[in-house]
Amino acid sequence: MLFTGDIVDMDFGPNGKYGRDVFHPSKIRKLTNLWQTAMPKFDGWNTVYLDNHDSGRSLSRYASDAPKHRATAAKMLATYLLTLSGTPFLLAGQEIGMANLGKEYGPEAYIDVEGKNEYNAVLKARGGDESQMQDVMRELQLKSRDHGRLPMQWDGSTHAGFTSADAKPWMTVNNDYVEWNVSSQGSYQPLPESKTGESVLAYQRACQETGEKAVVLLNFSDKDKTVAAAEFQECTVLCSNQATQGVKDDHVQLVPFGAIVLYSK
Repeated sequence: MLFTGDIVDMDFGPNGKYGRDVFHPSKIRKLTNLWQTAMPKFDGWNTVYLDNHDSGRSLSRYASDAPKHRATAAKMLATYLLTLSGTPFLLAGQEIGMANLGKEYGPEAYIDVEGKNEYNAVLKARGGDESQMQDVMRELQLKSRDHGRLPMQWDGSTHAGFTSADAKPWMTVNNDYVEWNVSSQGSYQPLPESKTGESVLAYQRACQETGEKAVVLLNFSDKDKTVAAAEFQECTVLCSNQATQGVKDDHVQLVPFGAIVLYSK
């Protein structure tokens, strides 16, 4: 298993990271086909990833963080990561669709030394003329290490809940945290043992934005189990490791070590 590094370089220019280039789907197609076919030939195992802490976030670079596309684009990238052969790796915040700092941020918001050094070196070479730095800002907005090191956006409180309100995070907090944070992603509600029995772990997840719900039933025993599920009568089976009809006669039947995920809109 190894991290090849090439997947995070797909928009690097001919002269390095901060050179101008444009991502195209042909690039990810080429790399994906290469490693997915080559690694098994050598008894290897792929790492499946799109982000690391040394560059910008894949959502902003390879898809879209525009409000109308952001959620769908993040889920598309997640589908890529979770359907390939190998072990998937996520950068902190990737699981909730965290994006790069927006274009409203100026050079003062970029704190990481790599990006600052690049900006200052070019600025000096151009005689200190800030008005001639749009091309450099474009590359910082896409690829700076700041984006991969943004404070985790836990909730909508001050500093995105990353630290106390009277502290100051050492990296810039993206101002989209009010909407894009962990607490807004959904809820977890356990189903009581009195309802499921001691061998079945069951819980409900709900999306606060859409109202969609998923009920997860997991049988941790080598015996058949029956779970009362009258309130989930309208649910359909999203996925399962057993042949099942879902909710029948207000109950769900679980085979030994069976797992069922029920879904409703």
